[in-house]
Amino acid sequence: MKKQLVASLAAAMILGVAGTSFAASNPFVDVPAKHWSYDSVTKLAKAGVVDGYGDGTFKGDKTITRYEMAQIVAKAMGNEEKANAEQKAEIKKLQAEYSDELDKLGVRVSAIEKKMSNIKFNGQLRQRMESTDTANPNTEYKTRLRLMMTAPLDNNWTFKGRYSQESKAGEVNGNAAVDQAYVTGKAFGLDEVSLGRMPLWLGKGLIMDTSSNWDGLRVGTGNKLKVYAGIVKRNYTAASAPAYTKVTASDVGKKWNVVNNAGVVTNNYVVAAGDVGNYLVKDAVAVDNRTFVFANAAYPVNDKLDLTASYFADQGKKSNGQSNYDTWAVGTTYKAFKNIAISAEYAENSADVLADTAKAKWAQVKYKGADAAKVGSFGLWVGYTKAEAGFDPKAYTTRNFTDNSGGVGANDIKGYEYGVEYTLFKNGLLSLNYNPDKNYAGTADRKYFMGTITYGF
Repeated sequence: MKKQLVASLAAAMILGVAGTSFAASNPFVDVPAKHWSYDSVTKLAKAGVVDGYGDGTFKGDKTITRYEMAQIVAKAMGNEEKANAEQKAEIKKLQAEYSDELDKLGVRVSAIEKKMSNIKFNGQLRQRMESTDTANPNTEYKTRLRLMMTAPLDNNWTFKGRYSQESKAGEVNGNAAVDQAYVTGKAFGLDEVSLGRMPLWLGKGLIMDTSSNWDGLRVGTGNKLKVYAGIVKRNYTAASAPAYTKVTASDVGKKWNVVNNAGVVTNNYVVAAGDVGNYLVKDAVAVDNRTFVFANAAYPVNDKLDLTASYFADQGKKSNGQSNYDTWAVGTTYKAFKNIAISAEYAENSADVLADTAKAKWAQVKYKGADAAKVGSFGLWVGYTKAEAGFDPKAYTTRNFTDNSGGVGANDIKGYEYGVEYTLFKNGLLSLNYNPDKNYAGTADRKYFMGTITYGF
């Protein structure tokens, strides 16, 4: 009798262990309704780390198989960079619980991944209204779509690219281009080596904050003091060839073929008395592409103060050796009080084409700032820009810039900027700018208002 009892107990134990093992090894067994992993996945789904089931939903009141749960865990592992510390801990627990299913799933996924690209996409949609009050008042509505691409080439080198398309209301085609396409990584003991079509930002942005179409090489290094420099090319077309001439009283009434700062040719423009002392393109002529050199240094003095110094210059037109940029700048940002940042920059352009050095200054006081990830966050700022004619003939900075106002950039401009930004919903940002500006001499209005909604995805 005792032997039968022992045998029965042993059999029961074996079957119990076998049953548990079978449940764990069989991926099509349902995860029990009260299992802790449902709560973990629900937390991750609410945080946006995972979408849930394959159809993009997560139904917490419905049981799923271990195989289906492992698929969700695999998605969470792939999005781990989006998770905070607590969420990463949940992912680790789930990974341990469903390790067998993940191993089996991994064999199938790895076979598929070999056939798939490792490139990652994200995008941005911008809708903007621009209204200007100049000699030719105008209001325009524009839509811009950007698709950003990132692909690791190996453990060190990464490809980055961007496709951009912008059109005005009523346009079908608009402007479309691949305006970024470059590789970046570490090499030759440098922290950065970038080659291709890349963005370029110098200092605080007064002389350069253009994000596209700079073809060349950039290298950088430094721990606390960060320095980078490079050489790039950019084309000047017939409609955007700057060859500035200072207008004198004797030129009034004459007809010039001029090019405004947005690169638009106005044939037989009649020089007005208000143009005297300003610089205009006297003849719109085609030129070849320009080669530019640049350098930038940034140094954080402490957690409240940083300093920048930058330089930007072009080789000039090959036919006559004239340059339009020979510019240096120094800037700073000081976080004087909680939530308040004060920034300023001063620059001078001593290019050959200018009779005198063109100077510019910019300052801004900003309170807080909208965070695209935090609904309801906001920022307020007041800025001031003062730049002489010829300082930024190609509007390479977007300080005080709208296309329909002639793209004044930091060129022949003087006035304030008032702005507000607000996060309407996650990754949805609203910004409003008002600039009651004038030209540098104060004789012509260059007021504009701009409203923008930007969506990230």
